[in-house]
Amino acid sequence: MPGRYEDALVLNGVSGSDGSYPFPRLTVQEMAARARGEKFDWTFLARLRRWLRDRVKPSLDVRAGGAAPRLDEGGWGVIFSEGCDPGIREALRPLLDWRRDQASAVQEGRFRELWGEQGYQPGDTKRSFLERHEADLGAVDPDDIPYYLLLVGNPEQIPFEFQYELDLRHAVGRLDFDTVEEYARYAGNVVAVEKERRDSPADRQGSGAIFTPGNDDGVSLRMRSNLVGGLLSRFDAQPQAGWSLDRVLDGEATREELVNLMGGCRTPDFLFTACHGLVFGAQDPCQREKQGALLCLRGAGEPLSSAVSASEIPSEASLRGLITFHFACYGAGTPKHDDFGLRSQIAPRPFTARLPQRLLGGGALAVIGHVERAWTYSFQGQRALQIDVFEDVIRRLLQGEPVGWALELLNFRYAELAAELLTLMEREKIETLRGDRDWDLCDVYSAAKDARNYIVVGDPAARVAPTARSNGEKGEGDDRT
Repeated sequence: MPGRYEDALVLNGVSGSDGSYPFPRLTVQEMAARARGEKFDWTFLARLRRWLRDRVKPSLDVRAGGAAPRLDEGGWGVIFSEGCDPGIREALRPLLDWRRDQASAVQEGRFRELWGEQGYQPGDTKRSFLERHEADLGAVDPDDIPYYLLLVGNPEQIPFEFQYELDLRHAVGRLDFDTVEEYARYAGNVVAVEKERRDSPADRQGSGAIFTPGNDDGVSLRMRSNLVGGLLSRFDAQPQAGWSLDRVLDGEATREELVNLMGGCRTPDFLFTACHGLVFGAQDPCQREKQGALLCLRGAGEPLSSAVSASEIPSEASLRGLITFHFACYGAGTPKHDDFGLRSQIAPRPFTARLPQRLLGGGALAVIGHVERAWTYSFQGQRALQIDVFEDVIRRLLQGEPVGWALELLNFRYAELAAELLTLMEREKIETLRGDRDWDLCDVYSAAKDARNYIVVGDPAARVAPTARSNGEKGEGDDRT
């Protein structure tokens, strides 16, 4: 994020080909012009503003607010894409049966398996999907459509945009693998981990890690100093009970160390990374396999030699039970078209990033990541640092809350920013522009897009392993699923 009086914006992300910033610098005026020229769904933005006004989710505007809905309270459902291979459905059967038992313990209808005509249909929006299932558009009623929803399909079959919209009122995750065997492996692992936690509650301290390299470009320095430095200061001042937090920073944040944190000898229960994601052009043969690879401490060679992609995770990696949160461009996926006003084609087709697919296939429970470019607007506005949401998401995860519930805080930030964007655009129609209006519009537009594009890859009901209470007793909060 540039300073208040700089006139150029530098986007996150590094070219996997030559290590340069892959996107042209944009002036504040150019970004504001993109915002003004975009065809917004004004009805949708107006609904968001009413949603905020009416406080449909009142606990979300209170830091460390209410507890996550239990599965038997909020329900759990799975939405398959049209024409989904029946073998995938059967491969997921152990997970579906496990969630059915949990979600329907109080009310049978709180587990939903939406397949065939009941599943996602091409062209569905959140509104059309909910109306087709006779679900209201207000607060979630788990007896209509459950709160926790797992999408099964790639982003060509179920678009990212549908996930973004649905995620505003539900806790949504996505599974997208290339083979039936990978779906079966993931389902079996989730069930095995949760049964083990139920039968043998952990009696050890939870282990977390924060990883960020000390590269010397401006964006990396801001991530290291403002985001990670700010988070570490807060966790030092108020440690998370029951957790140790390892720091792999600066010169220690090498490719080898990140591999150790992803299935090697230093694998924690929870991992947060803040670094560049590698970016490749639409015609580059590396795009599908390497886009979003995490750039570690830069060495002398090409960027790929300093990055961790799916291929760097060895077959013997032990990722069982891991949940990760990656702040990186394209860390969760890539859309077909640019999301920031130009609508230029950036990939032959939309796709889920390979690294989270590999992590989930190797035993991880869930990955939080970003679709498209991640901006330092996530944590640094034009006036002040804004890292509360990152701190609160991480704390919710470490408290054993479901990953989809933890991500609600970013969804709420998106809703606030989108409603503010509508207000700014409406004011432009009736007021003479002030000199700083471009800054306001650029700030809010970019931050709203950024907040919207965080998603869960994996089951939204997955949780970081619960840890021992100080008195050795298992608390009610540890049994929410």
